[in-house]
Amino acid sequence: MRQYIGGAFVTLYGNPTGGGLPDSSRFTRYLGTAEVLAREGQQLVEIPDSAHAYDAAQVITLAKLDFSVDLEFTVKSLEKAADILTQVGKSGVPPFVQLGRLLAMWGSYFGESLIHDYGGRWFMDPRLGNVILIPRGLLPPVKVIPYGVIEDMIRKGDSSLLGTWLARIESANNSTDFQPSSVQ
Repeated sequence: MRQYIGGAFVTLYGNPTGGGLPDSSRFTRYLGTAEVLAREGQQLVEIPDSAHAYDAAQVITLAKLDFSVDLEFTVKSLEKAADILTQVGKSGVPPFVQLGRLLAMWGSYFGESLIHDYGGRWFMDPRLGNVILIPRGLLPPVKVIPYGVIEDMIRKGDSSLLGTWLARIESANNSTDFQPSSVQ
């Protein structure tokens, strides 16, 4: 019996300006990750929770080593993370670290912090990609996607975006709507 052991994982980038000749340096917008499959209908493999935990732990270690900031897996600690992201931005990132990798690592840290305080788990949504499912008792969970707010904070240098994002999470979590919109 043949068993599926997974496809090749790729990181997807887009060109936010469009036009011009194909130049890899123009593809700076992180779109997410995907799995290249051998045949249609092949089941997707989720990124293991251990990969998110590893990346999140790396962020904590690097924040301490590079910025002398002690991060923890808590929502309150995300304020310190936002300060690092907005102060350093993309200019503080070595050239060999691509924006997509940066978003993946910080996304894992943000996700693991939400999971620590709210409960929940990572989930591979076929339409949205990697999301954090935050439980709401008998109601369906809230789907949270951390990558957009992280990219916006890096690009705009505005840490107040974190507060707005966290307020949207809290609002969706407290909502009695059967299917709240996902928080991005």
